[in-house]
Amino acid sequence: MSKKNLLLGVALLGVMLTGCGETSSEAKLTGSYLSPSNMVYSNMRPTYNYYTLTFSMQNLKTFDDGTYELSEISQCYSALILPESGSAANGNERENKITTYYGTFTSETNALDSDMLTIKLSEPTRIIDTVDASYYFDTANWTQAMSEVKITTNPLTGETKSYADGATYLSEKKFSEATFNATISTSAIEYVPLTTTQA
Repeated sequence: MSKKNLLLGVALLGVMLTGCGETSSEAKLTGSYLSPSNMVYSNMRPTYNYYTLTFSMQNLKTFDDGTYELSEISQCYSALILPESGSAANGNERENKITTYYGTFTSETNALDSDMLTIKLSEPTRIIDTVDASYYFDTANWTQAMSEVKITTNPLTGETKSYADGATYLSEKKFSEATFNATISTSAIEYVPLTTTQA
């Protein structure tokens, strides 16, 4: 894998952010904000002889009917090596994932800077998870096939879990609320770690 292809993969994931859900078909987009990439390192040793690096970014879309779509896009690699010179990067692709949350929001312009906007997201009412070319979950349109999917919850022990319905999955995976500070002129937000209600 070349460094160029790695960066291209991250960029292509950023394009895969569209979707429809709780937002009305007549609602107009009022803002689309993108975060910088966030990197998380996980050392799997001594159980396994490798480590992982996960790169994630967030795209927040707001609409004039007071709803939002927040997408978190992540790519996970193990044994990633980036040389000091050249573009011969190496790494093992582990998992690609897109999670999109839907709900309502409120916003307020910063009193000291009209280019800054504070956006507060309520607890999501719908989640769509798409993982690699393996499966997807939609809590608003749950199927029996989704209930039969077994998710690995602990890669060290191989423990798995399945969900009976969308309400159960939503209850476990939703965040309580989140606040983003957006810069209007650059359509930028900071990356905000999301804490689930059952954390």
